[in-house]
Amino acid sequence: MAQSPNHPAFSCRNPTRVFGHRTAEAQRVPGEVAKRARETTESGRGAGHPTSAHLGRFGLIAPNVGTWCGRPSARGPHQPREAPLPFDASEYGRHVPADTYDDAFAHLDPTSAVERLVELADGGPVCEFGVGTGRLALPLQERGLTVAGVEGSPVMASRLREKPGGERIEVAIGDFAATRVPGEFALVLLAFNTIFALPDQAAQVACFRNAAAHLRPGGRFVVEAWVPDPAAFRAGAALRPVRVAQDAVMLEAALLHPAEQRMTTTKIRLTGTGVDLLPANHRYAWPAELDLMAELAGMTREQRWEDWTGRPFTDHSRDHVSVYRRPASA
Repeated sequence: MAQSPNHPAFSCRNPTRVFGHRTAEAQRVPGEVAKRARETTESGRGAGHPTSAHLGRFGLIAPNVGTWCGRPSARGPHQPREAPLPFDASEYGRHVPADTYDDAFAHLDPTSAVERLVELADGGPVCEFGVGTGRLALPLQERGLTVAGVEGSPVMASRLREKPGGERIEVAIGDFAATRVPGEFALVLLAFNTIFALPDQAAQVACFRNAAAHLRPGGRFVVEAWVPDPAAFRAGAALRPVRVAQDAVMLEAALLHPAEQRMTTTKIRLTGTGVDLLPANHRYAWPAELDLMAELAGMTREQRWEDWTGRPFTDHSRDHVSVYRRPASA
């Protein structure tokens, strides 16, 4: 379940069942969207404008979501409903095919992350929680580091093994809040907002403790995540562009549940060949809460940056890379 230096800020798992299946109409979206775009260009915001009614017809927004691009709709401010989804560490790989995942995030450049992680590992072995298809693990291995991982999705792990060098990465299948990989590591990595994939605070605390148990004395636990921004939501919902390119557009629809610090979100990827849906649940946490989890696990925060390049973390930072360290001696 690997994730992003480019802040797919909320990230995903099926707000309503309209997102859960790729219907025949949904597969026609690219042609329809192109047609609407041409009509809009020619006639302005007229009948051809791709409104929520057009996108709702194709399953791109849930029919009961109360906002469109942050503006309240006539449906009013009521919180959209969703079906409860049980936590299953292997679920992501079933909802999102591994090749679709790789294609959706192929534009992300891992260079800065890899450079920073090589420096922090200082030549020692690395274990990545949520290793996914190897977006970071493979280039770390290419830099001469021994890499292992924990992955909840057998589908993602299988995709990793198919890639050159993937067979040399030891992967334990299971929930990274509890699953152990043999040995001690100089660095444990939890990148691309993956800490938020765990279902509740207790599981996140357990994850920090599991990371500490994998570390040798003086080892580091590195967490990459976004900073929660509830103000980006209106009436408990948001729809935002994640990436706009000539060959693909990615949107993200999200529902906010502040009482539980939880989001249900689905990314919608539009290309010339069709529509892909990438759903995921998130139990979000602010950086200070993660710091407390580290203290409960016997670690202290060594550093926090805005990104992998080491830019200072400020009041305006929307992402963070936090480094926690196990004491060098008991």
